[in-house]
Amino acid sequence: MIPHAYTRIRKFKVGIFRTFLAYLILAPLYVSAQYSGLVFSDINGNGRRDPGEQGLADVRVTNGEHVTVTSENGTFSLPESKRDRFIYVTTPEGFLCNPFYLANRGQEVSYNFPMIPTEKRENFSFIHISDTETYDSTSWVRMLRDYASNQQPAFLMHTGDICYEKGMRFHAEFVNSKSMGLPVYYAIGNHDLVEGPYGEALYEELFGPVYYSFDMGNTHFIVTPMLGGDFKPSYTKEDVYKWLKNDLSLVPKDKPIIIFNHDLLQNEEGFVYRVDESRAIYLEDFNLKAWVYGHWHNHITQVHQESKVLSICTSPVNKGGIDHSVAAFRRFDVNPDGSFSTNLIYSYVDHQMTIASPLPNTRRRKDGTISLLVNAYNSTAPVVGVKYRLHEGEFHNLERVSPWSWQINVPVRESDNTQDSLYISVTSIFADSAEIVSNRCFMTQPFYDRNNASPDWAGFLQNASHHPKIKKALSPPLTLNWTTNTGAYITHCSPVVGESTVFIASFDDGDLRNNTISAIDLSTGHMIWKYPTKNGVKHAIAYAYGRVFATDQQGFVYALDAKTGKLVWEKSLEKGYLPTYVGGITQADSILYTGDGFAFSALRWEDGTTVWTNKEWPARMGGPAPPTVADDVIIASSNWNRLYAFEKTTGKPLWSQSDDGLRFRNSSPVFFRGSIYGASQKSLFKINPTSGHFELKKEVPYSMQAASSPAFFKNLMIIGTADAGLKAFRAEDFSEVWSFNPKPAITTSVPYAGPFQKTVSSSPVLVNDIVYIGTPDGFLYAIDARTGKEKWSSNIGAPIYSTVAIASGQLLVADFGGNVYSFESMK
Repeated sequence: MIPHAYTRIRKFKVGIFRTFLAYLILAPLYVSAQYSGLVFSDINGNGRRDPGEQGLADVRVTNGEHVTVTSENGTFSLPESKRDRFIYVTTPEGFLCNPFYLANRGQEVSYNFPMIPTEKRENFSFIHISDTETYDSTSWVRMLRDYASNQQPAFLMHTGDICYEKGMRFHAEFVNSKSMGLPVYYAIGNHDLVEGPYGEALYEELFGPVYYSFDMGNTHFIVTPMLGGDFKPSYTKEDVYKWLKNDLSLVPKDKPIIIFNHDLLQNEEGFVYRVDESRAIYLEDFNLKAWVYGHWHNHITQVHQESKVLSICTSPVNKGGIDHSVAAFRRFDVNPDGSFSTNLIYSYVDHQMTIASPLPNTRRRKDGTISLLVNAYNSTAPVVGVKYRLHEGEFHNLERVSPWSWQINVPVRESDNTQDSLYISVTSIFADSAEIVSNRCFMTQPFYDRNNASPDWAGFLQNASHHPKIKKALSPPLTLNWTTNTGAYITHCSPVVGESTVFIASFDDGDLRNNTISAIDLSTGHMIWKYPTKNGVKHAIAYAYGRVFATDQQGFVYALDAKTGKLVWEKSLEKGYLPTYVGGITQADSILYTGDGFAFSALRWEDGTTVWTNKEWPARMGGPAPPTVADDVIIASSNWNRLYAFEKTTGKPLWSQSDDGLRFRNSSPVFFRGSIYGASQKSLFKINPTSGHFELKKEVPYSMQAASSPAFFKNLMIIGTADAGLKAFRAEDFSEVWSFNPKPAITTSVPYAGPFQKTVSSSPVLVNDIVYIGTPDGFLYAIDARTGKEKWSSNIGAPIYSTVAIASGQLLVADFGGNVYSFESMK
């Protein structure tokens, strides 16, 4: 423990009068006790004050309670405090100070802070990561270091759960300002409060004070600590309140502020740092721009409606999020007025580039052109341009249509015979000067307008039981009809079809500018309309009664007119800001089932009025599992909690299960032949939907944490795994029959799973004896359901988390880059 430097006052064991007299004599000595020092411009960076190096005025200095500013010549003094383990500074704009803190060594010592001058920045960027929770992997560290070297952000902020002693020592050694080549700051998380003299002792030893501030550009940044965790901290909310109040007292009211913490301050409107009714800081009274945090292992940006302050959560950079958020770090670009933009940089992608369209066999568009679509991405240096040439002609530029995708419609000469091979060459250029060239020979087929009414594919896996019934054949090999980009990312939302229109939701976890539901013409791929949602829709949407239904992460439910995209009604489930909701919506018998925890509701499709609401179980964490209908029972999931069943019409609770890993809800069960089948953690299960009793369960040597629901072919149950590809088991005893291994995933979304595993994150769909499935390796596969052998595949080049849909003889699939594709059997 770092020693405290309190003045020792002799205790008098005499009468009251003499005790009081002693206090009068000694009290002035106590009050006058001071810490003093100097803040100066260290022009040559040698850590010493040399001739000509001036003291810096108006720099804030603190001991964890009191805050003062330096004089004109850079000197300061501070009174004692019970929190004075450190003397530290608020690093001002235009300077570096490493470290920005000094351990308390008594009052006889001068606490001097050399400030190295840097270029002042009005505009700058910084990187946010959180919840890395590791001590044995450096690939993500190298990725961040390379990104910092290429893109030159001003600093890196880690908002905690570094994690336990091994993780904290690992980060202190490998993720520090020297090793990363830029200032690195930390906030303490609940798993960083570890065994010791007090919970934060090891954190202080390795990283310094648990609360502090610094300035960059025109913005004031504040780091505050998690108030509880695995072991009790010595600091209290009152301690933080005192310091925060003093720090803010020296910040102009119009100066932009961004606050970092491991968790969101409160799960409701407002940002009030409150000890009790008489001691509260209303942060909205300052120019608070954002509260940036982690803890929940998901990506989400939310606007707090009353204050318009943004709360921004980032999932882990090195593994998938609990709600299957894709591993990423977050970049902020800050403007002089404190406004900013933010976007996610997805992890582990090394100079990826694929020509997604045209494929070797591709239909022309209605206007006679072909769609040239290139998926290109890199984690350490962005793609700055993509160009192409047809045959040996001139190069032309493609247009960026989403963060992952570039596209242009290429005219094909009328003299080009559709039976002859055409040649195209594509070059992707990256910010680190790397270039990738890819060539393709392809043949085109003429466009034809189907103009036939399609049977509805009304929701996730077609229907509310999630066991699709497909009558029309769709045999490989397939040809590409069309591709259309939605402008943002798509993970587990599956295409829905109604009235010869494809509906899909895409999301933007950065600035919320591109959260949309899109309608696309099934025959041509033409974008018909887009509707902006308040937040991202990440899983199942539904079509019924001429309307499209969806629920976003904040719990807003939308009903849109399917033909026009106009809003019919909107309803808030009033779920609070956390946890986020990514489970989607299921429609059955004119009722919509959506939400989780006490917001899980049955709503009327006509106007969104509530039929019933769950009153039995709370929400714990976000999870991508839409509700399942099993005759008169509705099955719902609460991730990190339980699998629940209700009477469908009344909402009467029937049963719940958490055994054998069922508390981890990563996928929806499927209702098949009177039972519900599914998987969780490392187990397969078959459950009676009325009683909740296990009819069959079996542990398997694979991770079943993928968001994959089973499909059935005769006596086989086929399902994706998190780490071992696609598996087929006998439905009667869960014995394994065959296995199909995709390529390693481009990046990772499985909770707590690292990169490059053979993951299947979507659900298989059976068409006769063929399994169709898209995977995170960027491929769409057709697999023989009897043997598990590959029959056909197409490399799309962006991860596929979305389950395919089948309508009017077409296969529809969406990739992570926001592209929707239509395939059909080759004529």
